[in-house]
Amino acid sequence: MKKLFKFLAYAVVALLLVALCLYGFAWYKTDQGLAIRYDVQDAPLTLPQEASALAYGARLFIAKGCADCHGDKAQGKLVFDGGPVMKVVGPNLTAGGIGKNLSADDMARAIRHAVGEGGRPLVFMPSPDYQNLSDADTAAIIAYIKSLPLSANKPDALEIRPLGRVLYALNKFPLLPAETINHSPRQRLAPPAAATSEYGKYLAQTCSGCHGE
Repeated sequence: MKKLFKFLAYAVVALLLVALCLYGFAWYKTDQGLAIRYDVQDAPLTLPQEASALAYGARLFIAKGCADCHGDKAQGKLVFDGGPVMKVVGPNLTAGGIGKNLSADDMARAIRHAVGEGGRPLVFMPSPDYQNLSDADTAAIIAYIKSLPLSANKPDALEIRPLGRVLYALNKFPLLPAETINHSPRQRLAPPAAATSEYGKYLAQTCSGCHGE
């Protein structure tokens, strides 16, 4: 019996050491990913000002899922609390939040590249679904966001938790989408709006995150 207990004790210690090593590696790999800086050189956007364009931007803000993470008026919100994985929070995009310091091109870079201030990668931003969003549609969404009233809402900070780091290190969790996106500068145009498979494919790109390509 003593030998069994001794064996079990050694096994527990070995498992703890493996777990500590795995978490240390996960922490290191996550920090390495967060330390990468991305140089995005897309052409500057021109924001529309007419009421019809703002109305179109408002429709896109809802239809493309922006409100699901950032709130119906871009005021920010808790998206979900994933326990040991992470807490996902959409920041306040109005002038009362981070929008105060974001230019149109800063917002476009975040939407289509998952890249934030200083070229840092954004966490869990679904930009792979938006990387081919046309310049016109991107500008309409941003113009709408910038037209929204100031909100003083201060949602909690996003948190990457231990299991989230481990899953990312094992390539099982898309924590930093900027790693998989084509960051080369290019003009993005939408196909003509019509009942065609080409235009349907363009619209469906924001469905691919959940339903696959």
